[in-house]
Amino acid sequence: MYKGNIPFNPKTGKPMSYAENGYAWVYQGQTYDSWMDIKRRFGEAAVKAATRIDVPPDWRPNQVFRAILMIDNVERGRSAARFILKDKEGVKYVMFMTDMLDLLKHGTVGGGKTEYVAWRFCKRGQNYGIQLHRE
Repeated sequence: MYKGNIPFNPKTGKPMSYAENGYAWVYQGQTYDSWMDIKRRFGEAAVKAATRIDVPPDWRPNQVFRAILMIDNVERGRSAARFILKDKEGVKYVMFMTDMLDLLKHGTVGGGKTEYVAWRFCKRGQNYGIQLHRE
């Protein structure tokens, strides 16, 4: 099991497939998610006076979790194709092709969704995803 920490989006609390800084805007001591929020409230001049700040990922320990996940999509990532799985709340998880093969070999997928099984996060290169956790 990958022993390092996993990046989560500090605004949404959802897992990230790649650790990169987000950003926020500061105007008159207040922090805003978007420069558009500042523009709507204070006007165009306020946007020019605002300061953009980096917001690093929220790093959390890798923990096993249990869920039923739906296979949602396949997409190209930075370096490889990957599967997108979603839970019932709509949280998206990335699964690498090799981990999907493992999932299919163990017969835990039917009708486009998994059984209620244990998952853990993994890392491949600079990317993060999930894989089946076998105890």
